[in-house]
Amino acid sequence: MLLWRRNLKINHFSYSKGLSFPLLYLIIGFLVVLVLPLLIIYHVDQVNSSITTDFVAPELQHSKESVLLLHTFSGESVIYSPGVADLADLSDRALCSTTIQPDYSYLSRIKVSYSCSVGDVIGFELYSYLKMKMPGFSKESEFINQLILTSDYSNNPSISAETNSHIRLNQFATSREHPNSALLPAKGVNISPAFLPSVSPSLWNGEEALKNQTRRNIRFDESHHQTRWTAGSDGSFQLTMNYELATMSVQREASTWSSIKYRFIQYMAFFTVFAFVFDKLNDFLFQCGVFASFSKLEKINQFKKD
Repeated sequence: MLLWRRNLKINHFSYSKGLSFPLLYLIIGFLVVLVLPLLIIYHVDQVNSSITTDFVAPELQHSKESVLLLHTFSGESVIYSPGVADLADLSDRALCSTTIQPDYSYLSRIKVSYSCSVGDVIGFELYSYLKMKMPGFSKESEFINQLILTSDYSNNPSISAETNSHIRLNQFATSREHPNSALLPAKGVNISPAFLPSVSPSLWNGEEALKNQTRRNIRFDESHHQTRWTAGSDGSFQLTMNYELATMSVQREASTWSSIKYRFIQYMAFFTVFAFVFDKLNDFLFQCGVFASFSKLEKINQFKKD
């Protein structure tokens, strides 16, 4: 009688006795298949820690803590700060007024206007301290001051300028070895008090203010801005700032359970690949006669004869 079987798996094994080379090869192979995926995911985790990505909408509030520098065609500069009237000497101060128009239907947009009795303006530098609140960045009811610097210049003296400023959250890792320093929740220096002009009017300057802001790994910065100038000269200047924060993508540290699932999925992916390669390598070595062996079917036939 002729028996025919489909998908018959022939398992090879060595008949060498004792601690032979085939046995060492088998032990080393299993160690590679089991341990190497662990080493790989450990290295990957050091480079790119397990993180989760969320989309959140930050809230924005205006603060009186702002400093406006206006540069004139004659080369002079004047300063205005609504929160600290005597921030500069009397001869360097600008006579201005501030108007805030929050859009309560859209919590991530605000409009601020500065009307100044200054003529022939060709440029401005505006250091605005905006209050930000976002889940994971600050506490539920806490707004944190963030310095937003906007500056622009015109070729001709102007009577007004309107700027659209877009702001986003930036997350910077201190180094490759410390990627978690750029992940939410923000803590430590990332939520420390801002270098406000009202706190240190005699020490405040633009350079120190920027240093205080940029030392934070997690912070809000201006991504880009666009200014429309109106040329002219009538002894006055009006600057209108439109600040906007869009819904943004943020990165957080994964929870313990999420981290376990993340690493398990990574491990199984590498384990499956290595196990498949090792299995095919075994078949190839036995078929090439590298190891002296006989198949499982041959052993069964030999047992029946005996």
